[in-house]
Amino acid sequence: MFLPLKNPGFFRNVQVETGGYAVFWNEEIDISEYELWTHGKDSIDKAITAAQALITEAAAQKQAVLVNYL
Repeated sequence: MFLPLKNPGFFRNVQVETGGYAVFWNEEIDISEYELWTHGKDSIDKAITAAQALITEAAAQKQAVLVNYL
């Protein structure tokens, strides 16, 4: 069920449920505030690592564009 979340493009489509009690990606994939609170530390660490990887990847792509442009 959560396999699509491994796709960075899909993962970026996260939304916060009205009231802030969950995050969701579609009608089938959501994570409640209880789950985030209970398992948040490991998830946050993984999310930070994933975000850092995306930032590094974006910086490398930007550099490649600049090198090719110049």
